[in-house]
Amino acid sequence: MQTRKQFLITAASAAGALATAAWAPRLGAQGKPPIKIGHIAIMTGPASSYGKLQEVVMKIAVEDINAKGGINGSPVVLQTEDSQLDPGQAVLLFRKLLNEGAFSVIGPMTGTQWETVSPIANQLKMPAITV
Repeated sequence: MQTRKQFLITAASAAGALATAAWAPRLGAQGKPPIKIGHIAIMTGPASSYGKLQEVVMKIAVEDINAKGGINGSPVVLQTEDSQLDPGQAVLLFRKLLNEGAFSVIGPMTGTQWETVSPIANQLKMPAITV
């Protein structure tokens, strides 16, 4: 069972992480395609409650951002992927999200997964944050 403090920490982390989308470049008047934010979380298994909570909070933040006109007129889209608490899977998902056009990635959640993903994010200059 999660405490109020854990919920608030997770909520604040997720909202702060979504703020990285504000760094998205301005788009010309021609069109406003969505800004995709990838989310790598533990959605299955014994630690899935944390990933599911993150996803709920991030969806609320995305709804709020989009209700206010998105970012520079572009809607924000959240794409959540299940790392299954596996560092190798986290790397595959990070690359998948990048290849599918994600502007930034939030997650993975654990230190072991982050240690495998962060060098790739740095090398590719991809905004990424772990929560």
